[in-house]
Amino acid sequence: MDRKFNQLVGLAGAKFNFIQYLVLLLSLIAILAMPSVVYAQRVLLNGSFEEGAPPLDGSGNYANSCTSPRVVLSGPWGAYVVADDILGWETGATFTTDICSPGTNVTYPVIEFSKKPEFAPSSPQDGSHYIELNSSDRSGVTQSICVQQGETIGYSFWHRSTQSTGDPEIVEMIVGGQVIATSGDAPEGSWQNIAGTTTYTGSTGLTTFQFSAVSPAVGAEGNLLDNISLTLVPYFKFGADNWADSETVGNPSGPSIIVDGTVPSGGISVPIDINAASTATEGVDFTYTNTIFIPEGAYSNTAYPISFTVLRDDLAEGDETIVFEIGDLGTSGEIADATTCSPATNAATFTIQDAPPPVANPDTLTSAVYGAATIAPLGNDTDADGTLDATSVVLTNAPAGATLAGDGKTLTVPN
Repeated sequence: MDRKFNQLVGLAGAKFNFIQYLVLLLSLIAILAMPSVVYAQRVLLNGSFEEGAPPLDGSGNYANSCTSPRVVLSGPWGAYVVADDILGWETGATFTTDICSPGTNVTYPVIEFSKKPEFAPSSPQDGSHYIELNSSDRSGVTQSICVQQGETIGYSFWHRSTQSTGDPEIVEMIVGGQVIATSGDAPEGSWQNIAGTTTYTGSTGLTTFQFSAVSPAVGAEGNLLDNISLTLVPYFKFGADNWADSETVGNPSGPSIIVDGTVPSGGISVPIDINAASTATEGVDFTYTNTIFIPEGAYSNTAYPISFTVLRDDLAEGDETIVFEIGDLGTSGEIADATTCSPATNAATFTIQDAPPPVANPDTLTSAVYGAATIAPLGNDTDADGTLDATSVVLTNAPAGATLAGDGKTLTVPN
């Protein structure tokens, strides 16, 4: 019987442990299934192809590698680098090899990093690397960037030919399927800059920016590309819609503005206004700094807090609100959300939670004649935030010889 009981207990325990495991597993699956927030690009990444580029050896050449960045073919002409290892860029060009999986061919998306022997070692237009668009495939390189219909796009890229004879070498910049700019046939060995602005007329949303070879379509020589940049005004929005804290917290955590995109040289001063819907009064209930300076740089989901101070007024008046909004940005930015690539709500509300004033109750001290007595003046007083100021106790009409302790909490009257 004892043995049966032990078996039953063991079985029940095993069942219980299995249920616990199942609950834990389902919880983990639920967590993993939760959607993550994706921030759309507002900057073109890695325009000079330096991040993720394979190292050059002592002779200035690339070597094959099966670790990132993977080089699946190389020679004095340059290297085929797996596009997945190059920050920001995608491509339609492919190369099939078994170099990293002997006996099994694998097809990789590749970007050609060029090293033309006839060019000087300083041949990149910027940095240490440049790419060739179409030595074996007619191809292009792409990035997806958030763009709104009607906004102005500034662009700049550098193009170079690899031969002085034969077909002209021409590259196109294509945005959302629309050809925005076309290079001329640059002289061999010389970089030419193609730059300008355009108004985007396509649909708002994630848009493909593509740099594609036009001529020659395919062959041993192709278009060289380096130092690509785009100019899009940055996005600004509030990090959260609603915040709250007690008026006893002088410098609370509150709204921040979120920056996505490129801030130009000189930075941007973002105006912060107070909406008329606010019930709190500036200078009475709070003070704040009405601008936030954003330095030059590229930003992705970067928070800058609003600087403000809540003023305690010791009045029982109920909760009050401060409604912040981003002021007129002119042409320097847009109030938009990079998570949805669409206009953002321009309001963030901070609720000042009212704290009733301190209550000071009268104190009575009775002692025997010629006897010493002690009283705690703050013992029967209250404050909503629980922090009575002991130094605020003052003796106004004290008995002769009475002393108040340094902490303001104990009054002693001698006999």
